[in-house]
Amino acid sequence: MVDSYVTLARKYGHNGTASLVNGLLRNLHPVEYPKDRIKYLSIFYSYPEWLVKKLLDAYGEGCEKILKVSNEPPRISIRVNRLKISISELQELLKKEGIETKKSEISDSNILTGGNVIYTNAFEDGLFQVQSVTQTLITKMLSPERGEVILDLCSSPGGKSTGIAEIMDDEGMILSVDIKNLNKVISNCRRLGLGSVHPIKADAREFYVSMVDRIMLDVPCSGTGVMGQRGDLRWNITHKSIESLKRLQQELLNSASKNLNPGGILVYATCSILPEENEEQVYRFLKENPNFELEPLDSDEFFISKVPGLGTQNGGFGAKIRRKN
Repeated sequence: MVDSYVTLARKYGHNGTASLVNGLLRNLHPVEYPKDRIKYLSIFYSYPEWLVKKLLDAYGEGCEKILKVSNEPPRISIRVNRLKISISELQELLKKEGIETKKSEISDSNILTGGNVIYTNAFEDGLFQVQSVTQTLITKMLSPERGEVILDLCSSPGGKSTGIAEIMDDEGMILSVDIKNLNKVISNCRRLGLGSVHPIKADAREFYVSMVDRIMLDVPCSGTGVMGQRGDLRWNITHKSIESLKRLQQELLNSASKNLNPGGILVYATCSILPEENEEQVYRFLKENPNFELEPLDSDEFFISKVPGLGTQNGGFGAKIRRKN
């Protein structure tokens, strides 16, 4: 095997290249992995041990699939702007621009591709928005209707705000609130041709308006459902940062709920796969606020919970909460 690589190095390089390859390969030693399950998975897939333990506790043997899939290059998912074009028509246009696509198996609004779609004419013409299948499904959970007033908190870069506008046929009012820069929200709305989204720069914890019909609350989180998109993320999150995020999530959920009309719907969403940021946060809120209840989904499930390697590539969570009075 070494001789083959040395021959190739000499063919495509020179004698110095061949010598370097020969020296490197002959000094390599087989890796000996520890027998301890957590240590093995940590070293083999390159994740911190504490995170592996969390995922093992939550998903058991499914943990290894999560680690494996989160190390693979993600496919790009795009949400079709149905106000302008159908899925089949968009696929044909992208094919003419050299981009191969396939329909998502779990979302009738998304297509998947490995191509660089943001440099296409179709993107410039506002025919689609880059958005994961999971986040599209969570947006649809809100079930917005024409003419309603919607509050989208922590909204930047506007994927959910624009998705809500498209579902409502761009008829209604969407207050798209974020403490961060809203330039991407503005540019996405202009490109997609949407006029019902109104960007507002504010701290969502201190933002109060007259009662609204529905609220989308996509909180800051650990991002453990999208580690395949951010290779450095696993090394940047810590126990301490997750605890800080959980406190922020609680504050946001408590303050957001005060804006909701009786009978109104709030969708709590994350791109995390850690129960402590997802189900546990929802149950805590419901325990402390008895005038709210979980709203079943069409499938009689109470949550959308997608996990990398267990049915999807990108993970995320959504819960539908109704105010009773």
